[in-house]
Amino acid sequence: MKATLLGKQLGLGNHSTLRRDLGISTRSLVHHWSKGGAPGQIPGYATHMDEVAKAAKYLKYGGHIGIALTGTASSMKVQEVCRAGETEACEKIRYTEAGSLVGGVGGGTLAAGLVSPVAGSICVAIGIGSGGLGGGVCGLIVVGGASFAGGAGGAAGGEWMGEFIYERTKP
Repeated sequence: MKATLLGKQLGLGNHSTLRRDLGISTRSLVHHWSKGGAPGQIPGYATHMDEVAKAAKYLKYGGHIGIALTGTASSMKVQEVCRAGETEACEKIRYTEAGSLVGGVGGGTLAAGLVSPVAGSICVAIGIGSGGLGGGVCGLIVVGGASFAGGAGGAAGGEWMGEFIYERTKP
């Protein structure tokens, strides 16, 4: 790990110190490497990629749950303002919250869709340096970050659009 860029950035120290601290001898480490995978393969690569795929599946479900929670929060905010009794404020919050919700979901989805094909080429160096695991994690971080940024930008834009439509349609 010390040879990779990430190891240098995090200051993880010398790998021999890590081996000693974990109680792994050089002989057992070499034995593990020789028995860990088929000839020509990186030991444990398929296992790590399976784990990354499982994490991606759970993150997808987490995205659906996040959308549901955001919709619920928007609905509760609209109900709170409408219970106060001001008709104009109630109408305005309906437009702005609906715009914010649609813009946030749309912006996050669009950003993730645009970045996903490029994430592989961005993270290939990290994947090579870490035996594949870092590349998958890097992809999740790049796509997740783009989705978050797109969602935040889309929510702000959607809220502005909702307010714009409200101002144009009010009597």
